[in-house]
Amino acid sequence: MTDSQYTKVLLTCILLGFGSWVFRASFLLAADRLRTSERFVRLLSFIPAAVLSALVAPAIFYHQGNIDTLYGNERIIAGLVAACIAWKTRNMLATIVSGMVVVGFLEWIF
Repeated sequence: MTDSQYTKVLLTCILLGFGSWVFRASFLLAADRLRTSERFVRLLSFIPAAVLSALVAPAIFYHQGNIDTLYGNERIIAGLVAACIAWKTRNMLATIVSGMVVVGFLEWIF
């Protein structure tokens, strides 16, 4: 690539990064002016759980593009144990650590 092409790519990256920052910052700057209902605020509290589920579920159930069965899949068993601990303790750290310990132990055994 020539120097002008590098310059165009660099300027494009800088402009896209700045545009992304402005878009995100606009919500933070305008947060005081926005009126939100209690229902909407309660709805926002479910976002972390939904994002965590969206990240963890594919890692548990899919392996090399296929849905795994319970037999031979330590991740499903560890996910069930972690879900029970999350339900019982409501502690995110305990949930993550227990899931990692169980999957590590089951992989070591099998």
